[in-house]
Amino acid sequence: MTMWRMSGGFLLATALALPLGVLMGAYKPIEAFFEPFLSFARYLPASGFIPLLILWVGIGEAQRPVVIFIGSFFQRVSEVSQVSQAAQAAVASNATDPEPSARRGQAAF
Repeated sequence: MTMWRMSGGFLLATALALPLGVLMGAYKPIEAFFEPFLSFARYLPASGFIPLLILWVGIGEAQRPVVIFIGSFFQRVSEVSQVSQAAQAAVASNATDPEPSARRGQAAF
């Protein structure tokens, strides 16, 4: 049962964080809107949300995956946003490179 709780919370966090992180990495207005909230919540420990979760979710089975969700969601959004920005910069630099790396004898992956 513990594995299902942990997997469920993590997979739900990843499923919601992936599109939000990609949007934040690709569009600056979206990043400017969400970043203050995410920066605030990212550094709070997940156990700090437990009193609020008792009010919102109650005490029971539903609270455990929600704690895991909160503990991983904000980190995933930040990671995906940074990777999305780095990938966008790499694509832009390769598009403006007059001599692609494959022509210089390097393997292009």
